[in-house]
Amino acid sequence: MTKQKDTLIVVTGDHSHAFDIQGYSYRGLDILGLADPLEEYELTLDQKPYTILQYGNGPGYEAPRKNLTGVDTHANNYTFPSAVPVEWETHGGEDVAIYAQGPMAHLFYGVQEQNYIAHVMAYSACIGPYTTSCDHGQPIECTSGCELVSLHIYAFVALLFVSLV
Repeated sequence: MTKQKDTLIVVTGDHSHAFDIQGYSYRGLDILGLADPLEEYELTLDQKPYTILQYGNGPGYEAPRKNLTGVDTHANNYTFPSAVPVEWETHGGEDVAIYAQGPMAHLFYGVQEQNYIAHVMAYSACIGPYTTSCDHGQPIECTSGCELVSLHIYAFVALLFVSLV
């Protein structure tokens, strides 16, 4: 479908969620199941089991905390527990991963601000403030789809901007 030498593919998210993995369960334990405390100090104060996956907030709040013994935590309609009662779970503050392959993929590394992604994409496509970045007096070899790269990058950057507003 694309050629890696002329197609930059970037995959990322715009936010995380207040969602965590809890406990000290042993390797290989089903992540959709209940935590299996390995030591006495890992037991809950109320002596009730808890799920490995939990939300910081959301509709799964219950007080007093429900005893999950025998509960099917794999059911499609099961709502994982949350610490704070709200109707919908909210965004979190963690960094999100960014993965890239193709030309200029080496510019996507480490932890970056979201606006950096749009600038690198514009730089890679020689558009916007970077229209002269690729002019070195040399003709640019064009292969599959490169005539449309600028149009696609503009559309992506516009969608990225709209999603951030």
